[in-house]
Amino acid sequence: MAIVRGFTFPDELYYLVEANTWGRVEPDGMVTVGVTSYASVTYGDFLAFVPKRIGTEVEWNRGAGVLEMNKTIGSIRTPVAGVIVASNDKAEERPALINNDPYQSGWLVKIRPVSLEQDIKKLVTGADIGAAFDHLMYLDGIEEGRDERRG
Repeated sequence: MAIVRGFTFPDELYYLVEANTWGRVEPDGMVTVGVTSYASVTYGDFLAFVPKRIGTEVEWNRGAGVLEMNKTIGSIRTPVAGVIVASNDKAEERPALINNDPYQSGWLVKIRPVSLEQDIKKLVTGADIGAAFDHLMYLDGIEEGRDERRG
């Protein structure tokens, strides 16, 4: 697990750093997508999550839905191209799950990838996570943060 300026980033995930999203390749080949702990704190409280419809084709680094925060709406940019096969109903009903548990119960959508091997080559994982997010936080002017656990 990488810890960068107080934020956690599981090593086994694939990150689209500039979008603050992650993908987890599941045993069945689907990819679960969510936002990082960094996004879950710095973007503020999530008020609504509206995924695109199941069956929608999404391109790499394009929107798979939207998140509404205080006075802001942002697109959930997906780290893989494919077809949305599921969305997290619990996160739609209780968007605070995304803030409180972004890597588990706060996941957003599941995608059946169409070019997984090609897409993950464009993402950050493993030993490269720390440097990538440290650089992003530097550019964002973040000195020190806190992780997704909001005690």
